[in-house]
Amino acid sequence: MIGVIDGFNFKEMAPQKYWAPPSSWSEEKKKETTRNRIFSGEWYAAEKKDGYFSKLVKDEDGNIMLLSRSRNVQGEYPDKHEWVPHLKPFFDNLPNGTCLLGELYLPSKPGSSNITSLLGCLKEKCIARQEIGEKLHFYVFDILAWDGKSYMKMPMVDRIEELIMMWRAGYMNEYVEIAKYFSGKELWSKLQEILADGGEGMVIVRGGALYQPDKRPSKDCQKVKKELAENIDCFFTGRATAPTRLYTGKEIETWRYWVRLRDNQKLEGEFYQNYKMGEALEPVTK
Repeated sequence: MIGVIDGFNFKEMAPQKYWAPPSSWSEEKKKETTRNRIFSGEWYAAEKKDGYFSKLVKDEDGNIMLLSRSRNVQGEYPDKHEWVPHLKPFFDNLPNGTCLLGELYLPSKPGSSNITSLLGCLKEKCIARQEIGEKLHFYVFDILAWDGKSYMKMPMVDRIEELIMMWRAGYMNEYVEIAKYFSGKELWSKLQEILADGGEGMVIVRGGALYQPDKRPSKDCQKVKKELAENIDCFFTGRATAPTRLYTGKEIETWRYWVRLRDNQKLEGEFYQNYKMGEALEPVTK
């Protein structure tokens, strides 16, 4: 059966969701909760790339799929593995029965909107754009199956070790990167470094946590972004940048403000799926 590994249908498996402290919490409560988790030494995190979530499935029969986080209007997870032919040697080299979680991203042009502009167009056009420009890279941050064996009952701390073993076995290539995980004080320092550099942030995961499809486990997984950045003293020079028109944030899948390019008409509603299917739309700031 397509997508099945060790009895699990990874093709139809919904991704785990990231929990974040609710807006009703005070800033101090958010910071205290996150600090306590990080400094306990029981939570792990790697840098979160500013890209496009992708689940790589190479099932027991060798069928290859590179699936997005959300279903399309047909109720299917779009398969984009043919949109990145330069990654084919990496896919082919993996053993049958493998599932990896990662992000497709552009090292010199971070931002989900940049990646969507490639993956949202026709395959031939996407390939052509990569031939004359920068190629998409694959950043692997979790492993759910390997060589026909499911890791769905394996805790996160052990899955991290499996990722390291895969890297040491020589499966990487120039377009593939393995996430480097940190914990405790080292994790806190790395988080501040990422935020200071304008990075996406991190997702911290409890070491003993199992992967939970379609769940948002508050006790096991948390998104950490700019609210944990350390404050610094500064002064204003009087200079300011003009507001931007194009929306480049992280909520594009639920974004409600769009412009239809053919007539510049403003639209409000959930048009992300139309945008992904190639309709000439552009997300704009509110």
